[in-house]
Amino acid sequence: MRLLALAGLILTLTTGLVTGLVWQAPSPSPAEIARWITDLADSDFETREKAGERLWKAGLAAEAALKKAAKSDDVEVKRRVEEILGRFRLGIYPDSPKQIVDLAAEYQSADPSNRQPVLTKLLALGAPGARALTRLVAEEPEGLRQAMVEQLNQILPGSVARLLDDKPENAKALEDLVLLVARQSPRGPALLCAWSISTGQRKNWGEALQKGTAPFEGWDEARRKELHVWLLRSGSQLDEAIVLAREGAKGLLPSLLMEKGAWAELARNSSAVVEGTQADPAEKIAERATYARLAGDKKGFEDSVKTLLELAGRDNDGERMPYPARVLFLNDRPTEAVDALTRADARQAAFEILATQMRMKEAFALVAEARKDNRHDEAQLELLEAKTLYLLGEKKKGAALFDKYAAQIAGGVEPVWYELLIEQQVLGGRTDEACAHAALIFRQGSIDGWRTRLFMRLYGENQANAEIWWHHLRIASEGAPYEAHLKTIMGLLNGRLPEEDLVAELKSVKKALEKNPGHDGLRLAAAEAAHRGGLDTWEATLLEGGKRAEVYIRLGDLHALGNRLPQALEAYAQACRIEPANALAWHLQGRLLVSLGKGQATQETEGKKLQDLALKIPLGDVQARSTLMTALLKRGHVEDAARQGALLLAVSDPGTFQSGNAYRLLAQDAERRDAFLEAARYQELGLLRCLSRQVSFMFPSAYVAVPAQVHRLKARGLLARGDIDGARREMVACQALMPRDVELPILLYDELVKRGRKTDAESLYQESLSAHEALLQDHPDCAWARNSAAWMIACCKRDLDSGLNHATRATQLSPQSPGYWDTLGEICFQKGDQAGAIQAQEKAIRLDPHRVYYRRQMLRFRTGDKNTPRPPETFDE
Repeated sequence: MRLLALAGLILTLTTGLVTGLVWQAPSPSPAEIARWITDLADSDFETREKAGERLWKAGLAAEAALKKAAKSDDVEVKRRVEEILGRFRLGIYPDSPKQIVDLAAEYQSADPSNRQPVLTKLLALGAPGARALTRLVAEEPEGLRQAMVEQLNQILPGSVARLLDDKPENAKALEDLVLLVARQSPRGPALLCAWSISTGQRKNWGEALQKGTAPFEGWDEARRKELHVWLLRSGSQLDEAIVLAREGAKGLLPSLLMEKGAWAELARNSSAVVEGTQADPAEKIAERATYARLAGDKKGFEDSVKTLLELAGRDNDGERMPYPARVLFLNDRPTEAVDALTRADARQAAFEILATQMRMKEAFALVAEARKDNRHDEAQLELLEAKTLYLLGEKKKGAALFDKYAAQIAGGVEPVWYELLIEQQVLGGRTDEACAHAALIFRQGSIDGWRTRLFMRLYGENQANAEIWWHHLRIASEGAPYEAHLKTIMGLLNGRLPEEDLVAELKSVKKALEKNPGHDGLRLAAAEAAHRGGLDTWEATLLEGGKRAEVYIRLGDLHALGNRLPQALEAYAQACRIEPANALAWHLQGRLLVSLGKGQATQETEGKKLQDLALKIPLGDVQARSTLMTALLKRGHVEDAARQGALLLAVSDPGTFQSGNAYRLLAQDAERRDAFLEAARYQELGLLRCLSRQVSFMFPSAYVAVPAQVHRLKARGLLARGDIDGARREMVACQALMPRDVELPILLYDELVKRGRKTDAESLYQESLSAHEALLQDHPDCAWARNSAAWMIACCKRDLDSGLNHATRATQLSPQSPGYWDTLGEICFQKGDQAGAIQAQEKAIRLDPHRVYYRRQMLRFRTGDKNTPRPPETFDE
């Protein structure tokens, strides 16, 4: 029926449908519309024809009257009215270009499961296309409409830049699409929050949702309440959000109470849920323990801990860190947690925790026990021991253990420790040997099968680039042994490949790109290798001629670093042309325009407009917002990243990975502003996600390091506001988790002295120093322990001669570690040896030429003022 109507429409519509032109006429009055509807029943055919044509040309102004007329008993009137309304339902109006008529037909004939190409074409036509699309989707039957809304939600961010130009009708058309998706899609709340915040409508839309007025008139009340709760939460109006959630959005209530810090209510709720439900009892007990602790309910906490301890020996879900032990760590019971690990047969995790706490003798005792009893986990524990010995400076002992297992690599068997062998050697700094042993494993079975598993262990977060290099090297250096390829990739990724070898590899890439200029993945991987190797000219050469927006963003960054600002601006603009949905490209272009336009109102205004566009483009796409936030942070745009972080939190479902990512970024930003209690709150909220079995840290050491960081932040915040007793309680909790950590004295020493608590400051400092010196008695060649002790000494400005000895020895033991040279530079600077500080810092910069912190340290050293604060390390470019 609709296809027939459309076919007739294409044949009969000629007036006003000129391609690319928009037909406009003055809006008719209600009286004129009423008269024309009456004329539809006139006995004169020509009068009826003219009336129908005028009503069609009246467009949406006549729609309400036409809908009433559709109920007429007059067959002729009903036929003519339905014909016009049918066009409207297809998104076709008097001003619709022919392209829209054609695309409406294409939409109708397309497979409903794959209409995205048609949706994209309609959006490309601006307001008329968006308006047609809104009607097409809205008029679908309910089930199909839901599917269309989801397809629309996926492609909508890609059309934001095109629709948000200077034409008000385009912005209105985009907003109508946002409202359509917000009303129907499960991701609607995120989209509505993003749009209302980025357009400044959050307050007005919140009131409209509450009252059910435009643009939410006629919406389901439960949906309006849910959306209103999201808007209130995004505006930090948690009290109001909680009240409303109790009425109609109870699924959001626990997360809102958590963000509010309503721990007592959460503890009561978790207690109530435990009785007689199908919820995971261990999770509910964990929640009850955590909330009781945070609420100050000592009895409730201890009762819950007792239950967790009973579960500890029985509840082993096969994870690296069994769940009950994990919860005990999160709740400041590390001693019981380590005991729970051994009872749950999770000695690997226990070893890693003990090593993190510098309790080396206890860690090694676990391995000795496994050897004695010939335990099933002996191999895994010995590999952990090997890495630890290697890092402690006992390299021969560590290497012997690694080589013992490498000698057991053989075809036909796949022991569980293969991946651990590679991972632990990389963590210990034995990268060449790790590559050699991975090559041995490759030769025992399927290369492709092992490559995916081992590349993650070898190259970590650089795995994607490693895969690109592997495929290139296998073609460019066919016949070379696996080991050579793996070592070359390692050098390319960590910037340690000798310059001569690096240039040779970059030449081979250049040759490959001449044959296949569209291989931008290889182009970007090679540009990154050139960057890490300090070969900026090669980096620029490789980036020229790319096709993807990412290539031009990278090229723009390179030009900006070289102060070639016009070229940078053009590169960013080209990225925007290639990929209009790339929010980072718009942001960088806008930021540079603002910088260049200082004192030039037009240019600065245009730059701010582009930055505002970048804020809107991701809409409710949490992954895109998270990626944008990370990219901004990487470039040192910390305030912009924090703004994105706040918006990411507003649009993320509570408890998800993306909300945790936002919490971490906001915590870092708060710490940068010295808002330590705010930072602790965000860190703690992110940490509480681990109460779910589905959320865990990759490495067990994080279960003591992250809670310790929360207590460290709380101690700093309480101390800053003069609550000495509260700060001391947090210091004790931090030390229980990380007994020999140097960060606590570094961050609190000066403030404690300033507040007249020098005894406490000295106690903190001496405890950590004594622990490091005791470790060095057993392991005198431990470079990291010497560096940690030296750094603490330098920051606390105590025992500088001892610190100089430690720092000097650390650089001798590990001369390729730029951070160790930075420590030596700081020690020299504090001792008044400016020349020595500059010389050490030059070596740090030579080893890591792109780290901004090292360059800022050098500027500080050159000023010669020892009292100048150290530059922050948290945010770097």
